[in-house]
Amino acid sequence: MSILYLPFCRFEGMRQFRILTVQLYRRFYFATIAAIRFTRKSFMIDVCLFDMGGVVTRFSSVDMEQRLLSDFGKSELLSFENANPLMRYIRHDFLCGLITDAQFWDAFQRLTHIRPAQTEKLYTKYFMPEKNTATISLIRRLRAKNIRVVGASNAEPPHRAWHAAHKDYDIFDAIYTSDTIHFAKPDPMFYIKIAEQENKNPEQLFFTDDNQENIRTAEALGLSTFLFTTAEALETRLSALGLL
Repeated sequence: MSILYLPFCRFEGMRQFRILTVQLYRRFYFATIAAIRFTRKSFMIDVCLFDMGGVVTRFSSVDMEQRLLSDFGKSELLSFENANPLMRYIRHDFLCGLITDAQFWDAFQRLTHIRPAQTEKLYTKYFMPEKNTATISLIRRLRAKNIRVVGASNAEPPHRAWHAAHKDYDIFDAIYTSDTIHFAKPDPMFYIKIAEQENKNPEQLFFTDDNQENIRTAEALGLSTFLFTTAEALETRLSALGLL
């Protein structure tokens, strides 16, 4: 085996250990939740979880990767995974905050044999999310009614830092990102960690996201959910729940 891939064997070993740990944790957690559901009939929604990209902001990571690849002289590639399928795992570890920005680009260069002229701040070069003002208005209305609203977003460290610098997270009471809790949607542990931090049962949480898989996982855990399409449709859902 080439020494080039030894680090990825180590990453895979770490990942398998984390998977086993999470599986054991989930069994205990779900058993506890089942017991709570058996003894209590209903819960009031106390906290609303909002995804960022696609809900609070508009941004496509696919477009970002395509523009970067074009800069690298590889316009025929549609994504980093097209350059090497192993980039899927590297990006996941980056999303979960398990590797640094420098480590991400080092792995990118070794796996794809593409050598950017420089990598500093490269991940945010084409990161220009547009705010969805209608969604932001709904968040402000919820908070005005003393309903706690938190961000629940998959975010690589450079993107989280960008949002923080531009005060995009200031609209929330708290922000939970994959790179800080070390789990990424749709992993159930992403939602479990937030429920723990908020000291709430899953049925006390409402979650909206534009990704169907993320919504399905949240529903399976007991969260009230809404697949985001427009702010107007979300407003209707929140009103039906008595939150607006």
